[in-house]
Amino acid sequence: MGRVDNKPLRLNKKRFFINGQFHEIVNVNRSAGMIRAYNYEDNAVVSYSMADYKKFKQQAYTIKHVSSFIQRDITAIWKAIDRGDVSKPFLLPTNKDAGKGKFASGRVGIYYFSEDNIYEIRDYFANVHKGRPRADGQITSYKVPTVEELDALLGKREMIYVTNKYGELVTLWKRGEC
Repeated sequence: MGRVDNKPLRLNKKRFFINGQFHEIVNVNRSAGMIRAYNYEDNAVVSYSMADYKKFKQQAYTIKHVSSFIQRDITAIWKAIDRGDVSKPFLLPTNKDAGKGKFASGRVGIYYFSEDNIYEIRDYFANVHKGRPRADGQITSYKVPTVEELDALLGKREMIYVTNKYGELVTLWKRGEC
């Protein structure tokens, strides 16, 4: 699944989550070590120290990013969200008259997923069988990345892969294993 064209997905580095609340950077003052950000849920501008920002920040991802990370189609992720199998992400309305975040209704706007949402979606699809039910009742999850691979995709861990003679990717090195 994932992207059809070869353009890389761009991340919006100004939008992030801290303590489960969605923020957007307004101003960065590196000399003072402070960051001012707009908190969409509280509808206020808040200040964070640079150390706290780097320590507690979780990047905000769109549905296209999550789809490429989890290797599932966007509609499969939406079905899981609509059924209530995974929690609903933050909705940033595109209409200026609509409410902010949790007050917006319907699917009118851009959904932003935190890293916790992505791990929850990954855990859900790891425990969902793909295809016809097996006779022995076992679950076959198809192409779901492991937690370590998801960490590498999210930029928390470095991994180097090598293709073997069968065309499979084999992990050659993980950061912190030396």
